[in-house]
Amino acid sequence: MTTSVIVLTRTIVQASRQATTTVLTIVDSASVHSSDTHGAAMSAQAERVLRRQRMIVQLAEDGSVEGARDASGVAVPRDVADAMAAMPAVLPRRPVSVGERWQREMPLPSAGPIGTGGSAQVRAEFRLDSLSADGDRAFVSMHGQIASDADARGVDMTGSVSGAMQIDRARGWMTESFFTVLIRSVVTPPSGMGMQPMRFVTKVTQHLRTMDKR
Repeated sequence: MTTSVIVLTRTIVQASRQATTTVLTIVDSASVHSSDTHGAAMSAQAERVLRRQRMIVQLAEDGSVEGARDASGVAVPRDVADAMAAMPAVLPRRPVSVGERWQREMPLPSAGPIGTGGSAQVRAEFRLDSLSADGDRAFVSMHGQIASDADARGVDMTGSVSGAMQIDRARGWMTESFFTVLIRSVVTPPSGMGMQPMRFVTKVTQHLRTMDKR
């Protein structure tokens, strides 16, 4: 089964302080398509949920989400906020030079196969590969491992993630990124059901691009 998701959003800076930045994220359009004919209703529902979403997010200097709420002021679940923040927590907490590496741990929510739930952690290593000739852009590569312990639903996940990104150094913002995530999941049914464990392989490819409209 193949599922494609295209989401176009606007991220508007509302306030900027020394340690945090407040942005308004608006989903202008969303398109969800699945090769599974039984998933058509789920795809349509996902589109309706995403369209016209408005969320106010507080971002830390490293890109991590400190808090998020919707237009009515209600707190947004952390996994939804991380997904819509458009800037994962990838920046180092200290100055680095070209060639240096740093590590981060990030949650990978809803990583399991559809209907199983499950969550995992990504232990990733980043490297500052180079800078543009004018020094305005940084080119960063990353690779990492995905691991989780079997949870209450019997979902156990392992896998890998790799990718590359460009970062606008003046704005401290990721302008383009390419990521590939490969997840291997084992779902163990409750004992007594007489069913064998089910194995899934999930591959996620993501391309994110930010256009500056200052």
